[in-house]
Amino acid sequence: MGTKVFIDPGHGGSDPGSVGNGLRECDINLAVSKRVQYHLQRQGIEVMMSRQSDTIVSLNERTNMANKWGADVLVSIHCNSATPAAYGVETYCYQFQYRNLADLVHGKILEDTSLYYANRGVKAADFHMLRESYMSAALVEMSFISNYRDAQLLANKQEGFAIAISKGVLAYFGKGWTDAESTLKPPNSGSSVGGSSSSIDVYYKAYANGIWYPEVKNLTDYAGVFGKDMECIMARLSSGTIEYRVSPLNSNYYPWVRNYTDYAGLPGYNIDRVQMRLIGLPNNQVKYRVHLLWGNWLPWVLGESDFAGIQGKLIDAIEIQII
Repeated sequence: MGTKVFIDPGHGGSDPGSVGNGLRECDINLAVSKRVQYHLQRQGIEVMMSRQSDTIVSLNERTNMANKWGADVLVSIHCNSATPAAYGVETYCYQFQYRNLADLVHGKILEDTSLYYANRGVKAADFHMLRESYMSAALVEMSFISNYRDAQLLANKQEGFAIAISKGVLAYFGKGWTDAESTLKPPNSGSSVGGSSSSIDVYYKAYANGIWYPEVKNLTDYAGVFGKDMECIMARLSSGTIEYRVSPLNSNYYPWVRNYTDYAGLPGYNIDRVQMRLIGLPNNQVKYRVHLLWGNWLPWVLGESDFAGIQGKLIDAIEIQII
């Protein structure tokens, strides 16, 4: 059995999908799908996405892409919508004799009770993405964007949905979930910078939309949330000193900040570039890269020889490693 997974973030571009409670379905679908791509690639799975940004892609183009690529699995990710009273999670297959993937993905979502208020089950439907794909396919309706409580799940539980969907896909291939740092690192969309891991750990976190998101360690994850433009960052080392600075959108850099003595940036002001350097560690370098808002990962950068980012382009995530 192969391990090629096609992830389809529903809607996009001029087709926003359902809209409700301050959210657009196309944005939620893309944010969760990018997280699924990230996690599956870390587990050694080859992934293709039907779209990587807020663009329109026809249903025929989506299934043609998956079929031509020879995907073994297709997962289409959506938000549900109906009356404000409707709520819960449901997953679709084309016909019940093809329900194995849908059962596994749905089951992993149900294992995390913080992701849903009602189990609406696995259902069969004559949806294009399920009918016209040549591989095992499932369509996930995570929650109802039209229901206030469900909409809060869509806004705040995107990582949980992504992990559950990823675990369901891995289960389909007979693979388990691995949390270790030794799992495959996400492939770089640009040129790479060589170097092996150091015994020095780096811890870092990002601030966006009034929230400090959880601290991460090395490349166990990235800091930030896809789709939420970053405003500030903080970083520290297990041993030694790291300095860093950021630039607000189309402006000059803020002053350098050291370790967790302060944060780099200013709440309410989005950033477009990051620079980092190590102090008093001549045998090590800091390696880092950023992710463009609704875009891709940019190439790795070493130290202050360059900056991570593109002037005028917002960023929403960052990865850091000491080598």
